[in-house]
Amino acid sequence: MKTSLACIAIAVFIITIMGTAQNKKRDVADYFLILPEDVSGIGFDGRAEVLKTKAPKEYEWGYEDIDRGNGYLRLYFSNGSSGHAMEVVLWTLTGKPDIIGVNVLACNKGVCRNKLYSNTNRLIYFYESRNNHLTDVTASVFPDIKESDFPDPIEEKNGISFECSLPKVGVNIICKNSKNSRVEFVWADGRFTKKGQVARRRVESGPLSGTGPGMVKVGNLIWQKCSAGENSPGCSGEASKMTWDSAEEYCRKLDLGGQKWRLPTTAELMESFSKGGNDLKPAIDRGGPDGSELPSIYWSSTPHDKGDPKFMKYVEYFNSNGQVNYHLKTFTFYARCVSGE
Repeated sequence: MKTSLACIAIAVFIITIMGTAQNKKRDVADYFLILPEDVSGIGFDGRAEVLKTKAPKEYEWGYEDIDRGNGYLRLYFSNGSSGHAMEVVLWTLTGKPDIIGVNVLACNKGVCRNKLYSNTNRLIYFYESRNNHLTDVTASVFPDIKESDFPDPIEEKNGISFECSLPKVGVNIICKNSKNSRVEFVWADGRFTKKGQVARRRVESGPLSGTGPGMVKVGNLIWQKCSAGENSPGCSGEASKMTWDSAEEYCRKLDLGGQKWRLPTTAELMESFSKGGNDLKPAIDRGGPDGSELPSIYWSSTPHDKGDPKFMKYVEYFNSNGQVNYHLKTFTFYARCVSGE
């Protein structure tokens, strides 16, 4: 009897371990390990070592950036003054299979351009994860790109003369040519579609005088209308959650209306929720059981009262009420940027 019970206990333990392994949520590094070899160019046997090797390292692949929280991985292979770079991005969609984007670039003296695949204008590959298998869905989710798509095209002499970057945060993909003429692609209805021609950035000077598309003015401040990850102007799609460092970087680098953007203070966030009305609605977080709504939490630039650098304050918004609290900067919350003093 004891032997039988012991066997049953061992069997239950093994089944539990197997179930845990199967239910483990893959992150961007996990997906890199199973990418098709003809796209990554890196043999399966060496990929785990790549994730341990800090780039640049001569004649070896190594990582430049691994952000598991935001689903972003950038690798680099150094070959003297030239080399190759690879971006792998994971989009986690509620109730739908994960989407993995792979972008391989050829680099020379620090300048990287997209590589041309199989004599097509395919710059980026996209895969859908179903039943532990990756399916190439590039043709159905991302269009071919031509130089003529840009508002200010240039004559193509040596293959592709433009580059597309996968976003570290958010969803939209921006492609630009050597004249800094850009085209933006937004995620809508299960595919990336051309948003239209995006003008070259025009830096404004002087006081804030008004707002443009994707912006809302509240008092003396101009707010980003949509939360990070949502698509302007209607704020469709899903907002992105990110660590505090990523949120700060997102706002600092936000290219919108020529304004200088930053993370708001807790007081500014509270005012935006109370005075912004329908123009500044918080993102809806349906991450609760069975898709129930959770409080919408936004990072702020306000530090912890005791000055602990590992913590920052946030504003939690739920049922028309906002409250201030703090958390470790490594946790992931929503972000919305503000401009002005």
